[in-house]
Amino acid sequence: MKKILLSDVSILAILVIAAGALLHVAGIFQPFLGNFAQHQTDYATVVQRWLATSIDPLNPVMRFLAHGKNRLFYGDFPLNVTIVAIFCKGTGWSIEAVGRGLSAFYFFASLYPFYRLLQLVIKDRTIVLWSLFFYSFSPLTLIYGQSFLLEMSALTFGIFAYYCFFRWYYGSPARWLMGSALFFSLTLATRIYFAPAYLPILILLCRRYRLKIFKQGTLYLFLLAGTVLPILWHIYASLVAGARGDESSILDNLRVFVLKGPTRLGEFINPLKLIAPIFDIFVSKVVSPAGFVLAALGVYACTKDYKKEIQFLCLVIASFALLFVAAPRKFVEFEYYYLPFVPPMAILAAYFVRKLIAQMLIPKWGNFFLIVLAAAFSLRYAAAPMLVVPDEDRHVLESARAVIRLVPPEARVIASHGNSTSFLYYTDRDGWNFTLRESGLEVVRNFEDFEGTAVDRLERYRTQGAHYFALSDKRWARQNPDFILYLKQRYALIYDTGHAMIFDLQRSA
Repeated sequence: MKKILLSDVSILAILVIAAGALLHVAGIFQPFLGNFAQHQTDYATVVQRWLATSIDPLNPVMRFLAHGKNRLFYGDFPLNVTIVAIFCKGTGWSIEAVGRGLSAFYFFASLYPFYRLLQLVIKDRTIVLWSLFFYSFSPLTLIYGQSFLLEMSALTFGIFAYYCFFRWYYGSPARWLMGSALFFSLTLATRIYFAPAYLPILILLCRRYRLKIFKQGTLYLFLLAGTVLPILWHIYASLVAGARGDESSILDNLRVFVLKGPTRLGEFINPLKLIAPIFDIFVSKVVSPAGFVLAALGVYACTKDYKKEIQFLCLVIASFALLFVAAPRKFVEFEYYYLPFVPPMAILAAYFVRKLIAQMLIPKWGNFFLIVLAAAFSLRYAAAPMLVVPDEDRHVLESARAVIRLVPPEARVIASHGNSTSFLYYTDRDGWNFTLRESGLEVVRNFEDFEGTAVDRLERYRTQGAHYFALSDKRWARQNPDFILYLKQRYALIYDTGHAMIFDLQRSA
């Protein structure tokens, strides 16, 4: 049997250093532009408001989504935004640097429990280290391990939960089971769609205890402790949102993504419109094309040797795949929803590498070749989201600085930058996000925002207190030249450069 040339500690250190270098090269201090900027700024805006007023974890409300008020009660447990707000207030660092740095911290924090979990359950050193490699260099962990989103924290809490559970499962004291419940609670409170992580655990317990499971009081306590916090929090969020005439984020997501289902007729006629993008992200972003091929071959070739282990990994994948049926649009529109698939896919890929080594199908230089190949594929799909600012976003910061200079802090702004909210965030002003398109609007949240033509919406926001209209990049004006002409004919143009325009809606042209 072929031996690995480097020790466990050496290889782990190389992986941590390499992944850390990639994350920092990506630029934790770079702005939230492109690459899900509108979702990152959702969190940043909460922190921004808290720093301007006071830190209030029981009131994490987005401030700009509709009607010039705090339209949507933010239903996810505000652990991350609270940490970022406290740290920014104490150090004076930027929200972006701290928010992105926190995700990097979660990524690094997930490496050790993942490593220990693999050692505990699998034991084979080669599989453990190759699993850690595919996990560390997954395009998704590289991208979202440096993005101000909740996904990396939820994944890290989930890995800790599994590690603590299996410590108890293999004979450690009951405190490990309670530790698992705590981390499961944090996982679900942070990101409720990680709930399918419970299903493989429950099936494993049912297989061990069979009918005696109903007599296991410790397991009842485990389930209660693991679910009470997220349940109570989402009930609280719904009640507070309802009292304000709004809805919590979980109800909003259920209404838009689950209850409605596919919104375009073509999605009913041709399921490939859903399957194709899902398959594309699965192949290219979860563990890179090289890792995906190895994982698929691992299921096919290694089941005989590692039957129980691979069955459990496939059960984890199948559990999360149930979300494809419940909310297919989530997996078409938001690639970070695939992050829970990374650990089991990484392990499956490692199983096939172990098979190749056991069969003497990899020469001495083969390990290095596979590492380079898999890392190259990962960087191919992760480099652009980490390093490249899309062309349509290049003038956001310049335009936002103009708004800050010309618009009083208390004035409300209508900010237009495609469909993204990032421009409004950078203006540091309260107001509305605005899209210029008249038709074909894809309703995601707050459908009232999109009622009527662009002119109708503009005038409605004026009656609700909008003082200024800002366009981040004139190229967006091509979507609706008649609307821009309407603005120029009726309202004073107070800022006009080669890129941006700002109109005073209280002064006539």
